[in-house]
Amino acid sequence: MTGAFGGQTNVGRSMFSTIEQRVKHGLAGRVPSWLGTQQLTLATLPLSAALLACGALASRWRGCWLIAAVVIVVQYLTDLVDGEVGRRRSTGLVRWGFYTDHLLDFVFLSIGLVGYCLGVPEVPLALSLGFMLIVQTLIVSTYLEFGVTGVARYKHFRVGPTELRISMIVADLALYLTGTRWLVVAAPYLVGGFAVLLLAWTYRGQRTARRIDAVE
Repeated sequence: MTGAFGGQTNVGRSMFSTIEQRVKHGLAGRVPSWLGTQQLTLATLPLSAALLACGALASRWRGCWLIAAVVIVVQYLTDLVDGEVGRRRSTGLVRWGFYTDHLLDFVFLSIGLVGYCLGVPEVPLALSLGFMLIVQTLIVSTYLEFGVTGVARYKHFRVGPTELRISMIVADLALYLTGTRWLVVAAPYLVGGFAVLLLAWTYRGQRTARRIDAVE
């Protein structure tokens, strides 16, 4: 027998939380009956393959960046409504959804970062790998914090998964419209900015863990 599961409650707010909630509730009621929460969650698998293909081909055809932006939008929408569809239809797949959804989100994001490495080889490999490591550590830190506190908090400093996806969409559109030169120039500043965010994010996480230890 297991206790209550805190992963189904996502605390904290980000810049686009209000709009996101409206979109989620508006779309969830329009999902056809034959498309369930499992199918919506697992849709990330073929979308990940499509995103990887876009990154692999982007250096030869700029239009791949536009397709990649569309793929990210579709993945975001399926990820946004899968849990809400499950709740409305009482599928009872809360823990399966939490595990599978977050695992596939991590895979999708990692593939998206690999896509930038493949599509913009002019960026030094050390910067590309450093950026991947920083972003992935942010995600792992979030999951570890959930293990420590029992509370799912994916948004810090008003930044969360939605803002990260939006930044990827904007980057893909910019790469499609203007080419790759701007990313080569901006790469060191992006890595530095995300490094600062990682330090602040993990500092807050360990401080929370120490506070809990102090009262137990």
